[in-house]
Amino acid sequence: MIMTRTLKALGVALVALAALGGFSAGSAQAVTHDVTASLYPAIVTAEPDPAGGSRKQFIFGGELVVECKEAGWEATIVGPTSSLTFRPSYKGCTSGAGEAEIATNGCIYTLTGKTDANGHAPVHTICELEKQIEIKFPSVGCTTKLESQTPKQGVRYTNVKTVHEEITLHWTPSGIKYKKTGLGCSFLPGNGEDGESLVTWTLKGYIDEEGTEGPQLELTTSETP
Repeated sequence: MIMTRTLKALGVALVALAALGGFSAGSAQAVTHDVTASLYPAIVTAEPDPAGGSRKQFIFGGELVVECKEAGWEATIVGPTSSLTFRPSYKGCTSGAGEAEIATNGCIYTLTGKTDANGHAPVHTICELEKQIEIKFPSVGCTTKLESQTPKQGVRYTNVKTVHEEITLHWTPSGIKYKKTGLGCSFLPGNGEDGESLVTWTLKGYIDEEGTEGPQLELTTSETP
């Protein structure tokens, strides 16, 4: 019952985003990225690029950078798809203002594969009503809250080959809107509309063994008009 109510609430949020134009058709040059695994159902994980790409999970005011020792997402797919829905997790986070505590509060990221003329596919942050992603800065007494939204730019996809086929996800949302609450917020940079995220993720596919990760699969992305 709880899961049903959650899915209904997320569905309402998606409809609201569509009404605001969050899921626009894009330009005439747009293509759609389809993610395909070699076997289904498959678990798709997102982990920071082990090759040392950017790990700036959040940037506020161009100065306040939040990075995390542990960050990862997970999604399940049952066939080729142009839409991935991840439940994010962040642990061991720090910033220029000291420790940063990130609570996602059930919010999800949905990636829809249709790109704009610059090759960026949209990222939708979707939260239940009255829920937000909260980033607390305890040392200064400030909390930053991110509600449901579709930032600018989004992500780009690139196929890579290691031992298995994997996907590099260039995560570059900008213009992220947020609200700051707390007595210490005046000491932190940011105007409430200048949030960014700059992370290089690696997407990997695994056999879904009743909700747990089995052997790794081949995971690729392809473009269709």
